[in-house]
Amino acid sequence: MKKYYSIKGTPLAFHNFFRFFSLPVGILITINQLITECDMVYDIGIELVWLLYIDIFFYITHIVLCTTCFIGFFK
Repeated sequence: MKKYYSIKGTPLAFHNFFRFFSLPVGILITINQLITECDMVYDIGIELVWLLYIDIFFYITHIVLCTTCFIGFFK
């Protein structure tokens, strides 16, 4: 396994792909799913609404964590 000791070679290609493509696309997909879930709240019966609130909480947590990771890569 190759060790990375130099600063110039440390942002690997995968890290750059993850920072500039995967995180922003993941955030956008999660926002789209969150909007879809919020629209489903009005379509589903009252007895299962608490399940949708758990999903909404998960999507909001995912957005916050991905955004924090995206910002943290710049430091």
